[in-house]
Amino acid sequence: MNVLLFTCAQSAVVDSRTNRLSLFNLLEELNATSFPCTISGLALTLVMLRTPEEPEEAFVTIQSTQEGRVLSGFSIALQFHRHLRTRVVADLNGLTAIGPGVIELSVLSPSQIIMASWKVKVNQTFRTTSQDTPVLGGAAHPEQSQPLLLTPNSQKARGVSRTRKKH
Repeated sequence: MNVLLFTCAQSAVVDSRTNRLSLFNLLEELNATSFPCTISGLALTLVMLRTPEEPEEAFVTIQSTQEGRVLSGFSIALQFHRHLRTRVVADLNGLTAIGPGVIELSVLSPSQIIMASWKVKVNQTFRTTSQDTPVLGGAAHPEQSQPLLLTPNSQKARGVSRTRKKH
């Protein structure tokens, strides 16, 4: 079995009409003001390919590590349904960062061999003094803001807004 695609995004959607996969806000880097912190509402996408000789059902493990420390892990059942390719979109309700560094999400085979991985850089940022408002980024230029900022009060991602227009 081979991994064709493994990603971590804020959300993933499969169009029911075309069966096309859309990934939104791929998670590459995040900023946090304190640690440990929890990143909520993530979608892991895994596309696997098997040979005709391999079974139609298999299991892989998704494991998160930071600085060599295992943070979490869970199994995913792969159902190929007579096909050679399958896709799994799994919602991850909480990913913990224990400090600045790199979180690595890995796909492990049943024999615990890493088949694929996704790395997320974790930065520590600091609050501003004006009314305790968090600052996105940490970039040298204000227009280069980072996609996520986690605060100790809410432990939820900030900086991503969704609005709906009423007609």
